[in-house]
Amino acid sequence: QQQQQQQQQQKHKIFFNPSVSEVLCTTTAEALAMGKFAIIPNHPSNEFFVRTISHPNCLSYDTIGEAVKQLQYALSNPPTPVTQQAEQEWMRCFTWEAATERFVKASVVTKRDQRRRDELEEHKMDQRIAWLHSESGKKGEQLRAFFGVGAAAAALVEKEEEEDGIVS
Repeated sequence: QQQQQQQQQQKHKIFFNPSVSEVLCTTTAEALAMGKFAIIPNHPSNEFFVRTISHPNCLSYDTIGEAVKQLQYALSNPPTPVTQQAEQEWMRCFTWEAATERFVKASVVTKRDQRRRDELEEHKMDQRIAWLHSESGKKGEQLRAFFGVGAAAAALVEKEEEEDGIVS
């Protein structure tokens, strides 16, 4: 049965994923790793596959018409075999080190970004959000009570402490 499943998987060479909400979609990564075509929309959630790793079997589209053309291409062509060197470079993109580098790069605020934020007074919103988080930490019980979980949460903590033999 396992051999039959492997044969079935080998028959299929296209993974079509129209999702724009999964961010780093594991199934897209799996399809590419298996040597399949992955047809995905040009969207910030798919930027990693389209621009960061530039995998040759990753086919992207902006419109339904482009999606149809990409599907026709995938149906009439074999996926590009990935060289061992390209695979190693591609796999590096999935390391914690590479993820951290992308995170740091994405978190940089340029002078242009700062000017824009100043013009739009976004820093005031940041200050309000920071204050809200700070104050909510100080008034945790009141917030839990406000949201209707104060007594239940307290009872659960008390029960767990009893079970663990912790005396308050």
